[in-house]
Amino acid sequence: MNRRRARWRLRLPRFPWRRAVPCPAGGWGACVGWLLLGILWWPLAAGANALAGHPSPYLAMHGRDPIDWQPFGAAALERARRTGRLIFVSSGYYACHWCHVMHRESFLDPEVARVLNAGYVAIKVDRELSPALDGTLVAFVEKTRGRAGWPLQVILTPEGEPLVGFTYLPRDRLLSVLKRMQAEWRRRPEDLRRLAHRQVADLQPAVAPAARLPRYETLRKRLLKDAMLLGDEFSGGFGRESRFPMSPQLDVLVRLVKETNAPWNEKHLRVTLEQMAGLGLHDHLRGGFFRYTVDPEWQQPHFEKMLYDNAQLAALYLRAGRRWQRADWRAVGRETLDFLLRAMAHPEGGFVASLSAVDDQGHEGGCYLWSEAQLRRVLGEKGLAQARRLFRLTPADRLPGGWLIVPADRRPDPARARLLERLRRARADCRMPVDGKRLASWNALALEALCEGAREPGGARYRQAARAQFAFMRRHFLLPDGRLVRARRGERVLAEAGLEDYGLFARALARCGPVLPRGKPLARTLVARAWKRFFTPRGWRNPVRRWLAWAPEYPAEPDDVLPSPSAALVEATRALGVQAPVRQALLLAAPVVEDAPFWYASHVPLYAAVSVGQGDP
Repeated sequence: MNRRRARWRLRLPRFPWRRAVPCPAGGWGACVGWLLLGILWWPLAAGANALAGHPSPYLAMHGRDPIDWQPFGAAALERARRTGRLIFVSSGYYACHWCHVMHRESFLDPEVARVLNAGYVAIKVDRELSPALDGTLVAFVEKTRGRAGWPLQVILTPEGEPLVGFTYLPRDRLLSVLKRMQAEWRRRPEDLRRLAHRQVADLQPAVAPAARLPRYETLRKRLLKDAMLLGDEFSGGFGRESRFPMSPQLDVLVRLVKETNAPWNEKHLRVTLEQMAGLGLHDHLRGGFFRYTVDPEWQQPHFEKMLYDNAQLAALYLRAGRRWQRADWRAVGRETLDFLLRAMAHPEGGFVASLSAVDDQGHEGGCYLWSEAQLRRVLGEKGLAQARRLFRLTPADRLPGGWLIVPADRRPDPARARLLERLRRARADCRMPVDGKRLASWNALALEALCEGAREPGGARYRQAARAQFAFMRRHFLLPDGRLVRARRGERVLAEAGLEDYGLFARALARCGPVLPRGKPLARTLVARAWKRFFTPRGWRNPVRRWLAWAPEYPAEPDDVLPSPSAALVEATRALGVQAPVRQALLLAAPVVEDAPFWYASHVPLYAAVSVGQGDP
């Protein structure tokens, strides 16, 4: 879901390009040139590129593409500057359905590979290993195109400034864009450099710190009003198109409606929680939640399951269940924790990043969808007739690949439970491909959710799991010198930690205090390091500026699929009593929080203390 609409859009240039012609028309010199290009390209097409064998499943998936993919970094950027070639950056992630589609249609295609290898430096990015880089590219595409998503493609000048960006394109349209941009670069490179420079100038935030802190009551009122304007009163959720859980906003709203009289917001929260748990976002058969639904009625999911979604939703349902004395919501929270422990726990500790939307046969939702023949084979005629009454199995409910098993209502029913168990056993051996990366920030969300589960009656198993998770994170993500890493494999660091990792790990340890009392000293160390490393008087440091000087630095990080990293760090700092420039950070953030409180919801409660006269801890 987009944070805001762009004010203008960059349109792709529409210029004719020269068609390939037979050898005699181009002369024998042209033939020799094509022959040499083919000789240079042939070993790559027949073998592997620099991504082969990479520990990231997403990057390794592209390791045998005929494209000369490079990992993002100084070497690839220097190669572009040295050769004067445009840079083609493609960012995605392993569980993404359309990333697999574009891989199959375009990145395995010889003609696409020929064009990219001849005229571009091609860079592949796993957005989950490089969230700051991906976020920088997303910001550009949202600004220039109005929306962004994955797979994400951005074409940059050889100096690394962005020209144009787009998401999924079919093969022929991708080829058209690549050829047009290459032709225009040959024809008028300086014009395109000036265009790129103007665009990056427009990306820089022009926000001055507030002179004084806003009143918490005012921010709270604005957030509740924005939630009302964006909320769907009848179906729940926010927006008018696809439905994402928006867990960070929901978590804050659950807390806010507890302390103020907001009947519309409370009713909307209840509807949203009911719809998410009762319809197609929730996997009623195998457990856990899918990433989002493509429709606003929560019916048809995109079938990837992300660790960050399931961790946040488990905690959200437990907190909301306690808030409204809803045993069924608390059961959803516990069942989601059980799903994490059963289906997403890594055998060596911690939790994997995701389960793919596409099975190993290339079928989207392969383990989750059922044909009528499959249901009849498992349940028999009598069982199928019973299932038609107890589940949503009408022709209107059928998705493109079959039926998703969704109860017709949420009332407990022993007969339905027996049918679900038979279907589970029938698909017990079905496994969706796993992205086994273990990421520090996402594992911190899982740690926080397990601590929330430990507060439940009979929560001893979650307390034990939380302590095992803390021991793993300390062992796996902390280097001997005390630095935090985002991901590693053995001794190899796959990605350095960013503000997201420091902030969410510190917040988890602060919130887990009663369950993990020994975590506080580490949390204080993480907080102190994070302020020193990431905060400046201008805002939060963007590590991508090491390579791309235009990468913007923001006065505050917004809530997205993850809670705001800057808000998480401020919350942990307060809770732990660490000396840090909290007030300065909140003054910097105030203008954007006041302007768009819904997208900075996690910041709003942070103003409750300082707006009544308290200063930094």
